[in-house]
Amino acid sequence: MLVAEAFEHTPGIHMASLNIYLKTNIFLLLFALGFYLLLRLLDIDLLWSVPIAKKWCANPDWIHIDSTPFAGLVRNLGVLFGLGFAINSEMFLLSCRGENSGKLSFRLLCAVTSLATLQLYHFIKIPTHREPLFYLLSFCKSASIPLTVVAVIPYCIHMLMRPSEKKVK
Repeated sequence: MLVAEAFEHTPGIHMASLNIYLKTNIFLLLFALGFYLLLRLLDIDLLWSVPIAKKWCANPDWIHIDSTPFAGLVRNLGVLFGLGFAINSEMFLLSCRGENSGKLSFRLLCAVTSLATLQLYHFIKIPTHREPLFYLLSFCKSASIPLTVVAVIPYCIHMLMRPSEKKVK
């Protein structure tokens, strides 16, 4: 909640265009891949701990691909992309910048619904047997979470709270 409150007062996040979010995403990905390749050329393996952990762990099945540095990068890039897409979506503009945005009932419904939805995301298990598929699905899952919480849920609640339009007779 403290992070959300801090970001609430950071105007660059709310005012950045989708183009800025995409460029930042691409820059971070290329920088990380370039840094990784440079370290590989210098014969430095960032994943040096994985074989050691598999060798000495009581149960090597406990070592998961989602604990590698690249998996963390993919998750963070997904969240950044999803947030950029959500903030620049029409759903966000209609709901979070509209008439209901200041209402306590709107905010509480969004918070409760978001918490319930986040619990459902916890049940989505990503297959780990193929690394490229894992990274792709991890990116998609990480991107869909902020998109859902920031844009889709508030939009749906906004549509439910909207008074039905009176018919002219």
